[in-house]
Amino acid sequence: MKVNALRVHLREPGIAFLVTPSNGEAPLDTTGTWTSTFLLAYNCQVAVNASPFAPVVQRPHTPQDVLGLSVSRGDRYSPPNNTYGVLLISKDNKAWIATPPINANDAYNAIGGFRLLLQGGKNVGKDDVRHPRTAAGLSRDGRFLYLVVLDGRQKGYSEGATTAETAEWMKSLGAWDALNLDGGGSTAMAISDGHGGARLLNRPIDLGIPGKERVVANHLGVFAQPLPQPPERTSRPSRGPSPGTVHSVDSRPSTMTTIGPSGHKVPFSRATRVRRSRVGTATCGSYRPDPSCRS
Repeated sequence: MKVNALRVHLREPGIAFLVTPSNGEAPLDTTGTWTSTFLLAYNCQVAVNASPFAPVVQRPHTPQDVLGLSVSRGDRYSPPNNTYGVLLISKDNKAWIATPPINANDAYNAIGGFRLLLQGGKNVGKDDVRHPRTAAGLSRDGRFLYLVVLDGRQKGYSEGATTAETAEWMKSLGAWDALNLDGGGSTAMAISDGHGGARLLNRPIDLGIPGKERVVANHLGVFAQPLPQPPERTSRPSRGPSPGTVHSVDSRPSTMTTIGPSGHKVPFSRATRVRRSRVGTATCGSYRPDPSCRS
């Protein structure tokens, strides 16, 4: 199983979000693009695909309709679905996951998804078909937002996950509530390389082609201000990352890599050398959390 997960400290100064803006008077809701292109266009530090949409197209800059709630910095341009859940983020970065009926009055950014994966710490996913997955979750105290992508449909590399298995990943990483977002060939997570470029953290699978991104209707972008480089220090054992700005998990097969400003103020663009730690084990195609480790 190949898993990449981003942890955002919502109370850290400088954190901001952006949902793909409306295309205004053009047809449908937005102008579709790849996740990596969205990151570059808006200078985000990290971006993930978000809501389900239609139609599925191959050419970027094609109008697309977001299927569910979409709010971009106060502009609510797509209404909520009457069945599925949403992730909402206020202007001061308070985040919550809700189910219908949706009250989005306080939402500055919001994305719709499918059904919940975790509700009050309980796994409410299903033992359904394994697919690539994109998910969003929140810690019990509301301090952390988790954005997770699980690769799939790639035999021998990553088979994908059921929603119940995805929920177990979310719970093991620290989420209390979690939402299943658009997945399948849409699943993608991109990160800034710190030099004006974008790097895909996962391996998308549009049209069954490994590494091929899908044009999607909306994304969630994360901004984190670069921090000053600390003075050179003599080598000493790492204290490990204390609560920082943005963290990312790269699990293959079951390991964690933290990326982002750590407690000792490593700049975002240079923070790719933080520590690795075990988060769990995969047994018989399903994920069994390791209780000895929590993010």
